[in-house]
Amino acid sequence: MANTTLRAVREGLRLTQDEFAKRIREAGERLDERNDCTLRTVQRWESGAVSYPRRHFIRAIEAATGYSIDQLGFDYVAKGGGFWQDHDAGNSGVAQIAADTRVPGHMVGGPPVSLSGIWESRCTYKSSSRDESFVDLSHLVLSHVGNQMTARSIDGSITGGGSLIVKLEQRIQIVTGTWEQKTGEDSYYQGQVFHGAVQMHIDATGTMMKGAWTGFGRDFDVNTGTWEMLRRDNNTRNAGRYAFVPGEQPSGD
Repeated sequence: MANTTLRAVREGLRLTQDEFAKRIREAGERLDERNDCTLRTVQRWESGAVSYPRRHFIRAIEAATGYSIDQLGFDYVAKGGGFWQDHDAGNSGVAQIAADTRVPGHMVGGPPVSLSGIWESRCTYKSSSRDESFVDLSHLVLSHVGNQMTARSIDGSITGGGSLIVKLEQRIQIVTGTWEQKTGEDSYYQGQVFHGAVQMHIDATGTMMKGAWTGFGRDFDVNTGTWEMLRRDNNTRNAGRYAFVPGEQPSGD
């Protein structure tokens, strides 16, 4: 059976099979575990002709993709005590995997590989000076490579103006990272910059993230609130279509 997950990861990295093989070789050199990965090797993995890579490829593949080996669609055969079947070697020998390359069984799986696209962001916060709760809305362009994500607000799409950038690291269905928002010059906060941390859970379809943020307020008090993101478009090239605050009528319509 073809390994469509591995192929999707490679394509999400915008690499040809030959380029992917080169990246795996380079990762092996950095890890001091040289390998002979070639175009043909990648083709055999993706076609399913080889159901599991040889052990000297594993860490290099993980380093090259940012994913644990058992998230990449290979036919993982678990044996007690952290052992795997060396299918590619053509025999029944087993070898122990280092503990830090394993993912607990209940965490295997997760959302679709690439989360790149246009996301609608909805963030709640309470203003202590006004003693009211508010919602900040925006459209973000999210780029997802390996386990790293960067989301930037589209000009004209954020409540009150300004800009927002979010940097996240993915671990299965959890993303954790930082955010920085520059408020609009004409907004209540008059161009002030705020920043903090965020953690969200990605749903199984890869179309929603929900969680919470924390950060310092204007008076250096610690604030927190909910944060939700909904994927509106899978194509980042369509960013121009979302240059409006969510819920408002796009200009020209």
